[in-house]
Amino acid sequence: MATGLNSYDKFNLEEASIAIGSLPTAALDRAAFYFHRTVWARIRTQKDGNGRYVFNQDNSTLLSLRRESGIQPVGEILGYPVFTTDVLPAFSDSGVNKKFGVFGNINLALVRVENGPMSVLRSENAVVGGVSVYERNQTAMRFTHDHALSVMLGDAAVSFRTAAS
Repeated sequence: MATGLNSYDKFNLEEASIAIGSLPTAALDRAAFYFHRTVWARIRTQKDGNGRYVFNQDNSTLLSLRRESGIQPVGEILGYPVFTTDVLPAFSDSGVNKKFGVFGNINLALVRVENGPMSVLRSENAVVGGVSVYERNQTAMRFTHDHALSVMLGDAAVSFRTAAS
């Protein structure tokens, strides 16, 4: 973000517009903003000089962005949906030169790779947490599945970072 914008709640429409403009046109379809829920809670409360919310929370817009199933948007910025996740840094982590959000088409930016089927192992003689499952008349199950997440198209998403000073 611009110099001096060293807190997550300083994210503004200018930063959002720059992010939108930095993505290739093909990546804008299904693009969205992603923040931790506590960061979005602070961003969406910003008001302009007339006391109006900067990130207008028009419920009719949100209704048009709703999906049939899955994660639902919690807001919108410049016509793009906002989703929250606990994976990104919380507002309490705010500080200088820290990443805190993402804008992009995650379907194009990341690819999930699976390496074979899931394996399931069953044991009646295992020791789990120092406790014998045999002595407790229990059965232990172990599920193993190899998978990876990799960047597919790096230009399909951009991250937001606070200013270094």
